[in-house]
Amino acid sequence: MGKRKKHDDFATVEVQQNYQVPEEFPDGNYGQPNDQPLQEREHDPKRRHYSNFNYENKQLHEDLPRKYPFAHKPENFPHDEGLDDESKK
Repeated sequence: MGKRKKHDDFATVEVQQNYQVPEEFPDGNYGQPNDQPLQEREHDPKRRHYSNFNYENKQLHEDLPRKYPFAHKPENFPHDEGLDDESKK
């Protein structure tokens, strides 16, 4: 058998890891030098941006179809869109 994790992260920690949150101060913290170079983050296909045009609690809307024509299903990752399809790149 494999090792079991003794502890899981809180839901808020998992949300921070899975969502890209816009910075409150894009120029940096107050008093931080302006000439520091930007550092690139590792690309994680699971990370995504919050959307204002999405359901807040998708589990409440799981079985309800959207009424707008051509709207995608309220899923975490719309697979029909090809977000995780490596062959299209």
